[in-house]
Amino acid sequence: MADSFEHAFGPLFDNGTYSDVTVKCGPKSWRLHRSILTPQSAYFNATCRSKMKEDINNEIVLQDQDPEIVGAILKVLYRGPNDILPQFEIVLKSRPNANPFILWVGFYQRANYFQVPWIEKEILRHFTSFVDAKLAPQSVAGGLCWKSILPSLRSSGGPSDGPTIYHFVEAIQYAFQSLNPDLQVELFARIVDSCVLHLPYLMTSRCWQLFSSDKETFAWANLVMTQHLWGRTPNQLSKKTLSIYDRCWGCDGGRSSEAYQFFSSKRRDEDVKIRYLFCNTCQPILRQWLGGASAKDISSSLANLTV
Repeated sequence: MADSFEHAFGPLFDNGTYSDVTVKCGPKSWRLHRSILTPQSAYFNATCRSKMKEDINNEIVLQDQDPEIVGAILKVLYRGPNDILPQFEIVLKSRPNANPFILWVGFYQRANYFQVPWIEKEILRHFTSFVDAKLAPQSVAGGLCWKSILPSLRSSGGPSDGPTIYHFVEAIQYAFQSLNPDLQVELFARIVDSCVLHLPYLMTSRCWQLFSSDKETFAWANLVMTQHLWGRTPNQLSKKTLSIYDRCWGCDGGRSSEAYQFFSSKRRDEDVKIRYLFCNTCQPILRQWLGGASAKDISSSLANLTV
């Protein structure tokens, strides 16, 4: 069905044949068709029905929006759901330094603005898969690599959060700024689920500590913690993924003889004990990195975490 969608309408987007409306955004413009836009988008339906100046001139001008993302969503309207991921990759490739999590939020924001439920749903599906893949350890020769997720506590430049976690939290902050942080917006429900699932890794990052302590986001972060504690964590992580028994989480160097349990947790639905290991050198660095909290303070916050 998606292929038929693309073959039927895709050429019309590319060549503008029989166009009866022009959509403009920044320096870009597209010659489009009301009969394709209005049945799918409540926004375009309302705009084309109104007596606004834009409608009279057969022109819709979009202000303060990202032209590339707008163009990608418009193209998906013509080509169908199979084109969402290719359009995302095209935009991401044109922005080598872009945060891909933020870009997915931007795609959802445009689909939400245009009020196209099926595109919103498909973007959320891709976003969730992307987050879960990026926040999982990467398979490498000899085991699993956590370097992009866990903080680097003993690097030459000083402690730093794992880049993947940092970019993910940055995207959550962007979502709060650009969308109403209401769980009626499905994106936030999906972000909550991802945070609940990956909370143990988030809790070892300084960016999450700062985010969760901010007065604007404290209640939302507390919701994530509450849902985690009450066992809403999806049963998606394997025992192998959950266990790093012979390496320090902070430097990937301390072995089990040197590392010790900093705090622990246990699944409510199966007998799996999660160990957070930090060597004697990294443990005090972690405490300072997380804002100077004492080991007792951190342990009391994390002692009952389930994964």
